[in-house]
Amino acid sequence: MAISMKDVDPAFQGVGHKVETEIWRLENSHPVAVLGSEKGKFFSGETYIILQTTVLKSGAFCHNVHYWLGKDTSEDIAIVAAFKAVELDAALGSCTAQYREVEGYETDMFLSYFKPCFLPMKGQLSSGFTEKETDLHQNRLFQCKGRHTVHIKEVPFVRSSLNHNDTFVLDTESKIFQFNGVSSNIYERVKALDVVQYIKDTYHSLPCKVAIIEDGKFVADADSGEFWSHFGGFAPLVKNVGSEDISEFEATLGKLFCVVGEHAKEAKDSPLQREILDTDKCYLLDCGVKLYVWVGRNTSLDTRKAAILVANDFTVKQKIPYPTQMICVIEGFEPREFKSKFASWPRCSGIPVSEDGRGKIAGLLKQKGFNVKGLSNTTPLKKDLPLLTCDARQFEVWQMNDGSKIPIPPNGYGKFYSSDCYVILYTFQGDKREECLICSWLGSQSTMETQAAALKTRSEMASSLQGNAVQVHIFEGKEPTWFLGLFERVFIMKGDAKSFMEKDVALLEIHGSGPYNCQAIQVEPVAMSLNSSACFVVQTNTNVFTWYGKYSTVEEQESTKDMVHYLKPGASVDILKEGTEPEVFWDILGGKEVYPSHREAKETAKDPHLFSCSYPKGQLKVTELFNYSQDDLLSDEIMILDCFTDIFVWVGKHAKSEYIQNAFDIGQKYLEHAAVYEDASLRTPIYLIMDGSEPPFFTSLFSWDSTRTLSYADPFQRKLSMITGQPTQAAKAVQSRSRSPAGVWEKSRLPRGSPLKYTSPAAERVPQPRRLPFRQDTPRSNGRSPALSTLASIFESSNVEDSSPQFPIRKLPPLRLVTNKHDDREPLYFASAAPSPRAFASPRSPAIAALSSVFESFMDRGPRMGRGGWSVPVSPRKPIEDRNGYSGIAAAKETESIWNGEEISGGRDAANGTTTTGVSVGGGGGGGVAEGVTETAGDGATYPYELLRVSSKNPPPHIDSAKRESYLSPEEFKQKFHMEKEVFYQLPKWKRDRYKLLLDLF
Repeated sequence: MAISMKDVDPAFQGVGHKVETEIWRLENSHPVAVLGSEKGKFFSGETYIILQTTVLKSGAFCHNVHYWLGKDTSEDIAIVAAFKAVELDAALGSCTAQYREVEGYETDMFLSYFKPCFLPMKGQLSSGFTEKETDLHQNRLFQCKGRHTVHIKEVPFVRSSLNHNDTFVLDTESKIFQFNGVSSNIYERVKALDVVQYIKDTYHSLPCKVAIIEDGKFVADADSGEFWSHFGGFAPLVKNVGSEDISEFEATLGKLFCVVGEHAKEAKDSPLQREILDTDKCYLLDCGVKLYVWVGRNTSLDTRKAAILVANDFTVKQKIPYPTQMICVIEGFEPREFKSKFASWPRCSGIPVSEDGRGKIAGLLKQKGFNVKGLSNTTPLKKDLPLLTCDARQFEVWQMNDGSKIPIPPNGYGKFYSSDCYVILYTFQGDKREECLICSWLGSQSTMETQAAALKTRSEMASSLQGNAVQVHIFEGKEPTWFLGLFERVFIMKGDAKSFMEKDVALLEIHGSGPYNCQAIQVEPVAMSLNSSACFVVQTNTNVFTWYGKYSTVEEQESTKDMVHYLKPGASVDILKEGTEPEVFWDILGGKEVYPSHREAKETAKDPHLFSCSYPKGQLKVTELFNYSQDDLLSDEIMILDCFTDIFVWVGKHAKSEYIQNAFDIGQKYLEHAAVYEDASLRTPIYLIMDGSEPPFFTSLFSWDSTRTLSYADPFQRKLSMITGQPTQAAKAVQSRSRSPAGVWEKSRLPRGSPLKYTSPAAERVPQPRRLPFRQDTPRSNGRSPALSTLASIFESSNVEDSSPQFPIRKLPPLRLVTNKHDDREPLYFASAAPSPRAFASPRSPAIAALSSVFESFMDRGPRMGRGGWSVPVSPRKPIEDRNGYSGIAAAKETESIWNGEEISGGRDAANGTTTTGVSVGGGGGGGVAEGVTETAGDGATYPYELLRVSSKNPPPHIDSAKRESYLSPEEFKQKFHMEKEVFYQLPKWKRDRYKLLLDLF
């Protein structure tokens, strides 16, 4: 029902057309705009209307309306505020939700508008008297809760207000105290520091000191004595009692009541169905912690206001606490939380895409004289640039066949068959190290057994990296842009390779808006497969046609031309536009038939939503974080970032082990829920991303600071040093220890409630952690471990047991078990300063035990100390023969390139035909040559190849085992390495070591 603007308050005319927070204060029941520096200042004796306007990725405006009630607000004024919120919604086109906000019980969404914190002032602005204008400073005590969004509540200034679970801020005239309850969380303490900073900047014109008081820390310092003196001296706090906070009340599925006149009549329908909601009526949904008022679109403004009155009476009759959240939602704009209370929710119908632009943004541009006809409906070109670049040396693809992996040659990269499943390994350069991405691609016609084998292989490969790799689960037809960007072109063929070759006619549907996301999908070669919104290529033995739908974009047509030139270089191509097809075209497709001829909306990524995951009572619970940032990714949580076309599961370093092991299941459960209530596809790609190993396509969704992920300092001490302007004693200790190579933070069980505990490196003498390289043919700048091939080949064996991704700790050679006799938790693994021959049984991965055994079995050769670290001689081994493993495959490819005499680009030039190298395996740099050691045989002696091999039973005496190749004669050297010595010594050290390893000289 259309609502006349005459019934809407004039103050709301023409609002909501800018991205901002608009605020009105009620004066004599009329809204008055709050402008300038007064915006954001709230008084406990006043009532406010707030409109938050943002712009979605689609270009449309998104609005949320709140009405805030100070603790001194009367019931009559609260009703007027609710009515004004309904009028504001009507002025915006009846497309918003209206939230009642009660002082001290505000929603996270509302608080996210006022960062770093929301702290109302006492008094009334209309009376001309506020707390800031008093001559005498009044001491106040605030209780702070919340890990992501801080909830502040002023409590009585008495000792009994303190407890062990929360943090408190005591504001005095000369000093601000923060009291950290012994069981409070470190992230709650960090948020409380934001409150301290806000109070210091807002209420103190003179310099003010900050002091931290630790609950349970009995230290006779001046700050503690001064703090307790405000409470009449120190005394133990009483044991925590049950909280009466409404946030602790249990949420329910909800009871539905229909508003009839001035009463609410319960609707007898269980479970609740969407069909029961009548567009001409209003309903109440009581969910315990929240009360929803659902308004049909055909209701009048007076009917909506009457429903608000019924809702207020309902809270009194049902004895619902006054601060309980009350949310008024409009039909068609229901939030996900409301939909989840129903057994099912019908899928939304697609909204036609406007040719002139999208949403109100295009309308405003058009009104101001801008031509929006040329604006592309596709993603901007800068968004199409690949976030991951393709490098053949960093890229490997396997096809699953009867549970084993078959390597795909480079000329087959980008070709996928719907009857098969594939595993892709990609190594890319991170901020400080190389990162790995492991992707499983499942064809739509593949069997369940083949899909299970692909998922198992992906999990095993990730386990070999101790969970540090990014894992991606992709279904056919849902390939993300970055995936397409890895290949020059992507072809998805029906069936398998054999069936594709047997067909005489191929019909390919082309997708893409640029050179980095071009995709060709084979469809049935019939006219019904055509679509007016797409481009197609028809290929026979003698003809090639390109067919452009009337709604296809210029970018798609250009991508089609590029694809044809790739498929049939130099061939004659007939370009057809829809409606100009000759008869031969229809004859090839079996005759002309009806096909979809309307414009189809392109599936695009929606605005991302970030959720924090928890498992109360064994049930997955997600809580949305509004106006999120990188700081919301807490290291002891699992987060879900929902982009509609992609689901990211982010796992913190210190999350619970059971959460880490079930991270993919958490993402799948969330997707199942989103498929029911948000029209998401069950085939949406799911990503598993570990804290500290975030790929570019994830960090691009944040204002990302890469230095933050590399810092292991205590976040509380770091924030405290920023506020005080100087490092604290604890921060100094952290900085001193962090300069040690082995500084790490681990999970804590201390009664402080902090999830981080520093482990001193001085006591353990742990060397610098570095992650083992995973792939043989990937160039690395930090050297290469001698045991890499053995680790990979053993893991690749078919006898390796299945293991799920583990806690993302770094894999270090060799390993030593470190435990805390006062801690019964799962032990952590750190590197020892030098290898020691001892038995080691890894409960996590057979590859770890295999790696350790390689070092332990040959300790008689002894470690040697080089400039950059320990150099451990490599054990004798047979040449790698397994061509089905991802490590074996890399070695096989390298061997093939050697025997074929392919030219290999080398490292830096050596002066006078000699090359120098370092002797360190565990040390820093390493791609090129180093100074100090010349690669020559020393005494000029030469020996036969068979005697110089590592596995030789009669090796020559007194040779340098690290330079075995230098003792070969020039003729035999060229015969074995297929290059001269001068060329060989110009290669990077890691590549030289690989050649020697393949020839059993290393």
